[in-house]
Amino acid sequence: MTAEPTPIPTPVPAPTAGAFPEELVAGLRTEADLPYTEPVPCGASECAVPLDVLAPEDGDALPTIVLLPGGPGAFVDRRYLETLAAELAQRGAVVFLATYRSEATGDTIDAGLSDVRCAIRFARSRTGEFGGDPDRLVLAGHSFGSSLALETAANAEAETSDCLSDEPGTPDAAVGLSGFDFAVDDPVDAELGFLLMSGSEDLATATAEAGEAGADRLREAGFLAEYVELEGIDHFEIVDPGIAPEVVDRIFAAAESIAP
Repeated sequence: MTAEPTPIPTPVPAPTAGAFPEELVAGLRTEADLPYTEPVPCGASECAVPLDVLAPEDGDALPTIVLLPGGPGAFVDRRYLETLAAELAQRGAVVFLATYRSEATGDTIDAGLSDVRCAIRFARSRTGEFGGDPDRLVLAGHSFGSSLALETAANAEAETSDCLSDEPGTPDAAVGLSGFDFAVDDPVDAELGFLLMSGSEDLATATAEAGEAGADRLREAGFLAEYVELEGIDHFEIVDPGIAPEVVDRIFAAAESIAP
């Protein structure tokens, strides 16, 4: 009797999103699909986790923003934040639009948290090439990415194996948009400022009660934290700068609040 062949694991699709629309990034420098990790386990296969860079053509000592999408989702799904990323870059920041491993790649939340930490390290190591300031880094996330951002910023650094940089992995400020499911188990010893924001119409996943509770947890751990609710804004409108321009203003205010 012939033995059944051993099934071959299905590989994770190549994590490439391609170039940005020209009209969106006119006047910006961009690099797409840069790997920021070594090949790492992605479910039954391996992958290098990617990010994109968007920056003004000229600039010096610009704020650095690491921007995380919601999820769990495929790596290419990060591009729903491309309009917000481009607006932040047009305003005068070096933006790293990063993705991370999750249930969608067959991985755990710990893998995602490790990737977020690595994305910070990588951004610090490369932002100077684009005119950015590595010592003025804001970590901002939306939805599930918001929860990852807040948990990463609030807790002490953990090892990030297979990261392409060994720069410090704690941000200088954090902004969480419409996602407040995070723990503060090992508060980082740093003076970090946190901003939590959601819309009044985001009743399913990010209510005012959840935002206030998240800000309270951070304050109890010794951080500066503020919760802001935007009237009439829903879960996805909050990352549309044409509908919620205050979000861009607030992210820049967070960068400007970072002590030199």
